[in-house]
Amino acid sequence: MKGISEKRTELFQELDSSDNGAHLEVVEALAQGGMGVVYDVYDKSVKRRIAMKILRDDLADHDDLAEQFVEEARITGQLEHPNIVPIHALGVNTQDELYFTMKLVEGETLTDILNNISDEVEGYTDYYTQFNLLTIFRKV
Repeated sequence: MKGISEKRTELFQELDSSDNGAHLEVVEALAQGGMGVVYDVYDKSVKRRIAMKILRDDLADHDDLAEQFVEEARITGQLEHPNIVPIHALGVNTQDELYFTMKLVEGETLTDILNNISDEVEGYTDYYTQFNLLTIFRKV
């Protein structure tokens, strides 16, 4: 683990990285957020598609952000609720990147739905009534 601080080395050693994510095959990037990039990946060990979030490259050298990333995965992994995506695993891959895997949820983003309503795409204004939109908002 060249170029990695002592603090992050300790953090990495806490994580289960028995195969360093070698069983995960990236299919495509799905989205990028404030702390990470989410990928559609194929888990070869259980033969299913899942999502994988990796700490963004430009943040990887910040020990405090690496700790926050791990804490996000750990806290989310302890929660059980129909509207919270379950976490499967947390680890360090062969490129010394922090990652966690989770259930892949397919569908439209809220942004896409709102844009389609705004653009008056057929069917959207009929289906996404104020009540349906407020129900989505409540779940978020």
